Amino acid sequence: MPQSQHSHSYSSQFEFAWPHTARHRTGPRRPQSGAVSVPEDASSVAGEEEDMELRSSDDRRVEDSDDDDDDVFAFVASGPSRNVSGPTTTSHQAHREAAIDIPQDEMDAWSDESASLEYGKDPVHMGVTDSPYMDDYMDLFGERASVRHFDSLARRVPQHSFGSMHSREKSIYAASDVPSTVHMLEEGYLAPEHGHLERDMHNSMHTSMRMGSSMASHMPEAAIPLQRVNKADETEEEMVVDDDEDSPYPEVCASVSNMDDPTMQILTFRSIFLATLIPVVVGAINLYFTLRYPAPTLSPLIVIVIAYPIGKIMAITLPTRVFQFPQWLGGFQFSLNPSPFNIKEHALIGIAASISIVPSFLFNFLVANDVKIESWQGQDEWFDFVFIMSSGVLGFAFAGLLYRLLVQPSSMLWPQALVLSTILNTLHAGEDIFDKRMTRMRWLVIIAVLAFLYNFFPNYIFYALQLFCWVTWIRPHDVTTNIVTGAKGMGMTSLSFDWNQIIYHGSPLVMPWWAECNFFFGFVLFAWFVMPILYFTNTWQSAYFPFSGANMYDKYGKLYQIQNVLDMPSMQFNRDRYEAYSPVYLPLGFLVSYFAGFAIITSMIVHTTVNHGQIIFQVWHRGKREQDDIHAKLMRNYPSIPSWWYSWLFIIPFLTIVIIIDYLKFDFHTSSLVVALLLAFIYLLPSGFIMALTGVQLGNNILCDVIGGYLLPGQPQAFMLFKGLSVQTLVSCLLFVGNMKLGHYMKIPPRITFWVQIVATVIVSCVQMAVKRVLFLTVPDMCTYHQKYSLTCISANLYYSSALMWSAIGPKYIFKDKAFQFMLWGLLAGFLAPTLLWIIRARFRVRWLYYVNFPVIFYSISFFPMSGSLNYTMWFLVGTIFQYYLRKYHFRWWSKYNFTTSNALDLGTVISQLVILLTILIPLGDRSMINWWGNTVVRSTADFNNVPLKEVPPGGIKPVVFG
Repeated sequence: MPQSQHSHSYSSQFEFAWPHTARHRTGPRRPQSGAVSVPEDASSVAGEEEDMELRSSDDRRVEDSDDDDDDVFAFVASGPSRNVSGPTTTSHQAHREAAIDIPQDEMDAWSDESASLEYGKDPVHMGVTDSPYMDDYMDLFGERASVRHFDSLARRVPQHSFGSMHSREKSIYAASDVPSTVHMLEEGYLAPEHGHLERDMHNSMHTSMRMGSSMASHMPEAAIPLQRVNKADETEEEMVVDDDEDSPYPEVCASVSNMDDPTMQILTFRSIFLATLIPVVVGAINLYFTLRYPAPTLSPLIVIVIAYPIGKIMAITLPTRVFQFPQWLGGFQFSLNPSPFNIKEHALIGIAASISIVPSFLFNFLVANDVKIESWQGQDEWFDFVFIMSSGVLGFAFAGLLYRLLVQPSSMLWPQALVLSTILNTLHAGEDIFDKRMTRMRWLVIIAVLAFLYNFFPNYIFYALQLFCWVTWIRPHDVTTNIVTGAKGMGMTSLSFDWNQIIYHGSPLVMPWWAECNFFFGFVLFAWFVMPILYFTNTWQSAYFPFSGANMYDKYGKLYQIQNVLDMPSMQFNRDRYEAYSPVYLPLGFLVSYFAGFAIITSMIVHTTVNHGQIIFQVWHRGKREQDDIHAKLMRNYPSIPSWWYSWLFIIPFLTIVIIIDYLKFDFHTSSLVVALLLAFIYLLPSGFIMALTGVQLGNNILCDVIGGYLLPGQPQAFMLFKGLSVQTLVSCLLFVGNMKLGHYMKIPPRITFWVQIVATVIVSCVQMAVKRVLFLTVPDMCTYHQKYSLTCISANLYYSSALMWSAIGPKYIFKDKAFQFMLWGLLAGFLAPTLLWIIRARFRVRWLYYVNFPVIFYSISFFPMSGSLNYTMWFLVGTIFQYYLRKYHFRWWSKYNFTTSNALDLGTVISQLVILLTILIPLGDRSMINWWGNTVVRSTADFNNVPLKEVPPGGIKPVVFG
């Protein structure tokens, strides 16, 4: 088969010339003018299989399902499942009311037979069980004997997986804009002498063809050999890929194409330009929002949506002329517009932009230095740039160790990567002419406009909608009532109608519902049971302080004045001044969050060991953990990343950091840097496995606090650098691996994905330092609690408080107090909880226990000091509506609009926040607030003002210590 020839008319023509022999089968005919095909709705893959009515006449044909043709990311209601037997095309039982042509007795017989099957259970890989839906429907079609026992079922036309196609009103010789990174044609469409394609009605699999540079000719039985070109492998392996082969996981089938077109151009002027411009803009905006609370975030989903029309416009407007370099420059040819804007270009732009979504964790170190440490002020900005860039690139170096464990295996789903794949496929797929519902793009625009307009109410006109604690309005001075029902207390009866507050823990429309249940259960367990018991019994004098918060207090109930226990400007701890002044007291919510943090330290390791230990052992000793799925096989067309690239990626930034620290005469030894990186390395696999399965990212923050406190006592500045380097190395590593998985799904060559992330890191680091410099030079009162633009830098302030507690004072004095010794019990709880769960699960094999994930449970409460209770309650309420109710009872609506709705709400809210800030808050300043009841009622409550349950005695609180 010759390679496809692109024209520059934006409807690139593809001509095919190969010998073709159609198979003659009995079955319905398709029209000869069958259109270029696009993927079916995910309901044919992960859930809502719609019946297709077979009409008999002289001109028989099959009517396409009225499902949406865009592929969607569909988590099963109870978590990911794996189909490990038979065909990879999965769906659950069609609704009986829709199957009116199937006799009741045959349906009952089929139900009895399918109920006896047990497919899809893989608790070792997933930590969860199979789908509760009846995935066996399509499996029965794969076994002809069992289906033919039921005549009515045997006559029905099964739907197909992502690889199957709806017809589309377009010439079959035109290039398809399908979301599947390839151009596909069904066998028989190019055989005009037959006029139709006849299929075996009892076989759910159909024949299609992968087209690309790796194919020289059409193989009759669709057996396409793929030669492994991975030079890192010791041996070459030839694999045969069947056209109908797909991922064993329905979530992946619903979101990712099982086809690839290696000829699709990726590194074009268009993609390079947007992959540079968009990270610059997004990095600047998100850095500003990081310093402000509350504030939204430009997520990767929003960036991908915004990049789509820009890419399309560039494809229309840029000249298509082909330029040629002189021979002395190599004679290369290039064009500013070589082809239509394709899905691989789009995915590459999204990968580059993802680097700019969350500023480096080390940014807190730099902000805290500028605000709190006089000796650092006036330091050249290029030092900051080196720290930010080097810490990010260091994490990328560790990613090479995780590729075989977290990228290649099909069981490592990476929910965020699947969501991005879904959005990319949605934007690049044509609309189903049989689906009369509103298109996704129109729905996106409508919801975004409504979100833009509505956001003015909770954030400017009616502030009470943001913290809708209506019980506290009735009794604003009743402290107990405010603690039980307030946003900063237990949060019972409190609501929020502000999307900024709802998405504080991430969009509830994205995380799987079973993971949301784990997350919310952790909040309920601690905030509604454990903490009230401790607080209302005044355990550890906790009732003298607010229920929760991120501040440190002294024995008089005032904010802790750290300068009273330090020798300035050396910032050395003075024991005599400490004992004369006061020990450190933390709100109960802060203490419990540290307890959960210690539990995370051990629970991650134990959870990974009991659930994934055997897999890790197999990989390191046998080189492979499971057989490659279709996506891993297709990626063999592209060279892998050499190991020495990762080696140099570690050596260069490591030496750079060492040289800069020595040049600044910073009191930070190389041994401390090695320990920081070692702590990140230990938690690469535990954090990676949990993030790949649930989408929840767990860090090593608390472990760095304790180790750093003992390693660097009395050195808070060095402690902040130690913690920042360790945490950011882990975070950037997981970000890199997640992007590699997205590139794996979208069939982008790994080497391109590698270099795009490196370049994006350098660009974003420059942008972030420039924005920081401008803000600190032009905005007054930066990072103070009363900053008029809400640029309070809450993360940096909390980071600095943590450094003072763990380094300036140190664990030696902290753990003398009973309250702080309570935190250490978290280590034991984190070890026992997953261990006991594993024993009980092995003994009783209770199905729902496979959904319990203790690292996620403990992780949820670690956010409590910085967020409010309503950030949990509203988040889970919205998640339950969309990820459970709509997913289960209105699957067709959910499959088409769920992720689009999330994108639209984020997009409209972010734009509205920017408009409010730039047109109202900054120009008007203190006069911007509308002074009426809806904006003042919230500020008059005890909850808003952090009033504790008890008043501190005149002489202060007497500490309770051991020894």
